[in-house]
Amino acid sequence: MRAAPLWALAACAAHAVFAGCSSQGNESPASANSEAEAPVDLPPIHASFLADGSLRIVLTVPTGGHAFAVTSVESNGTTAKVVCAHTAPPTDAIVTQVVTEHAALVEAQRIPADAQEVTIFLSTKGRDGNTLLHESCKVAR
Repeated sequence: MRAAPLWALAACAAHAVFAGCSSQGNESPASANSEAEAPVDLPPIHASFLADGSLRIVLTVPTGGHAFAVTSVESNGTTAKVVCAHTAPPTDAIVTQVVTEHAALVEAQRIPADAQEVTIFLSTKGRDGNTLLHESCKVAR
């Protein structure tokens, strides 16, 4: 029996690692997700406030070919909502098999000083082409 190539073993290991990862809120998408739509396996998002008050958001994906950006910031008193767009590569795309982190920065002046909690939503495209919003994580100051 011939041994599997090293790249194939690394790809399997990366898939196993990311199969167990999930962002908060994957089970209950928040807004336009239809009941008939299958649950979406979202990449994990982590966020933290920096010393200057800005918010650093990191999306971790198992391959190359992904795009990630902050699309809007809204506030309502002591809470703020940040919407980020994630675009995965096409299913038939040839991509690198490497864990990739995409970081986005929300400047301090875009988040009100009295906002004690920020909720981060991930915007994706469903199979039907509609945009879906998923609550990914919350960050407290």
